[in-house]
Amino acid sequence: MQLARAYARAHSLRLGQAVSLLVRRGAGAGSGVRARKAGTLVVFDLPSGAKRVGVEDVQHALESE
Repeated sequence: MQLARAYARAHSLRLGQAVSLLVRRGAGAGSGVRARKAGTLVVFDLPSGAKRVGVEDVQHALESE
């Protein structure tokens, strides 16, 4: 999350925008993360052992924005 905050500050973006850009960039960089469509949502299939982001993590990020 620190990387996303620094990226957001450096590029004059909101934290959510920075996270979206970084995720998109990472997904397209051959990082082993696959994305698939599930209805209207895009779902990322992360490698086993990847840290899950829960509701509390999102809430904390929004509050610190």
